[in-house]
Amino acid sequence: MKKVLFIVAYEGFNDRELLVTRERLMNKGYDVEVASTSLGFATGMSGTTVKPDLDLEEAAINLNRYSAIVFIGGNGAKRHFGSALCHEIAKDASKAGKVVAAISVAPVILAKAGILDGVDATVFTRAFDRRYADELKFNGARYHAKEVIADRNIVTADSPEAAEKFANKISELMEG
Repeated sequence: MKKVLFIVAYEGFNDRELLVTRERLMNKGYDVEVASTSLGFATGMSGTTVKPDLDLEEAAINLNRYSAIVFIGGNGAKRHFGSALCHEIAKDASKAGKVVAAISVAPVILAKAGILDGVDATVFTRAFDRRYADELKFNGARYHAKEVIADRNIVTADSPEAAEKFANKISELMEG
């Protein structure tokens, strides 16, 4: 059975992005684990709690167990923008040919890790706030205002509303 690792902020992950994407992948038969910076109960922006199966350091050591790595967005994900450990996980997974996915603001993590250089990608934006799109472009990504984009082994999505399509695209790449 293929395994998927979700990386969530310990505080302030987007509940819908985690719950919908995880449920969709589990319903397709994937084994799902969650990692965060602590093993206590992680809390979403809307109050959902989830007990991580492992911390980020253990995740980095055991990447070979997973077919896909999924970074969940939300306000708390911004704390991972500069995380050397998250960057290492994204880079190592991408180099190993695993599916690397990020939703909402989390594609900024991938951009700062250097794996979006020359890659078509999307990220959360608003008409009056394009800072995340600018961050992707600054780090070499080809930004497009789309719900979900898959380029090579990387999947990005722009919002919680895209979570189902995001999960479907992750599954397609793992099966392809």
